[in-house]
Amino acid sequence: MITNPLDVATYVVANEFDYPRNLILGTGTMLETYRFRRILANKYLMDPKNINGYVLGEHGNSAFVAWSTVNCGGLGLEHMDEYFHKTEPLDRKAVEQELVQVAYDIINKKGFTNTGIAMAACRFIKAVLYDEHSILPCSAILDGEYGLHDVALSIPRMICADGIMRSFEVHLTDDELEKMHAAAKSVRSALDGAGIK
Repeated sequence: MITNPLDVATYVVANEFDYPRNLILGTGTMLETYRFRRILANKYLMDPKNINGYVLGEHGNSAFVAWSTVNCGGLGLEHMDEYFHKTEPLDRKAVEQELVQVAYDIINKKGFTNTGIAMAACRFIKAVLYDEHSILPCSAILDGEYGLHDVALSIPRMICADGIMRSFEVHLTDDELEKMHAAAKSVRSALDGAGIK
């Protein structure tokens, strides 16, 4: 699914229509993840494809960077500054602010966003059409991951010709887990506000 509010719509489709749940997925935080990897790649002067790491949770305001998932070439984030001879440590807060700001910058300059989300959609389509078994962050109903049920959020999921093959409950720090639960609360609040059970 490609829409806004993405996670709310994903939840509604999963619960209101008689489709297999593995075939209902939203682009989720894929766009935020692409942008995040680009920002980090620019900081370390490399191709974004070399950066692993995810933005998780709700597409939009309560999305969060799962810093504990970030690595490059097997190096954890805590070693990257030293390895790349950075004199100043990576300012995580500045990266998070830039991630939020970039969407507003695009809207202010173009009036809308379309290229990034089109690229994210194409990535999902490719994963399905070519049966890639790619692990991508996408929105779908959680079924106990992180102690959460009955809400759609983005976590890493393996995507293949059959849709979602499996979900990955990657290790999160306590702070990241709190942010995941806050994202769930945000989506649930939107659902409740719309009278959706």
